[in-house]
Amino acid sequence: MIGQRNTSLAAPLAFIALLFLLASCDTYEPTSAPPAPAPASAPIVAEPEPEPAAAEVAQPAPPLPKAKPAEVAAIPAQQKVEAVLPPPPPPPPEAPAMVKLIGLGEAETLALLGTPYEQREVAPAKVWDYAATGCRLEVFLYLDVASNSFHVLQYRASGDVSGSEASQRCLKRVVDERRG
Repeated sequence: MIGQRNTSLAAPLAFIALLFLLASCDTYEPTSAPPAPAPASAPIVAEPEPEPAAAEVAQPAPPLPKAKPAEVAAIPAQQKVEAVLPPPPPPPPEAPAMVKLIGLGEAETLALLGTPYEQREVAPAKVWDYAATGCRLEVFLYLDVASNSFHVLQYRASGDVSGSEASQRCLKRVVDERRG
């Protein structure tokens, strides 16, 4: 039994010795001086490339353009540009002048639009109705407590007018028809 014990310990001991041996190889540094550098040789000089032959450098010039016909050459430069450009587009139709209604008092609204065909009260506002060709305009007047008077704060159009500026177009119709 004693022999078996020694055998069973021999394998792990051999393995550990092998590990130490390999580890010491990795960190081994020689104590001798490094070899001397090789003697310097003559500097390397690049040879210049040969110059290209004169035939390769000189290329023939491109041919000159043909002469312009006499009638085109005789037209002044200003007329040439105008002849090429299309005529400018017609100016856009004039936008109707904006009619300001918001903020007007009762007397100013009556002066601008005339007498409404209908007046009603929808608390807290007075509503004045106007009609023009193809549209109806409702004007909303609210009480200003500081001045104790009514002022236009909103208006709304209905009828055949449409689009983002329908109220303004109807308002303009009412003003235009009143002026006759």
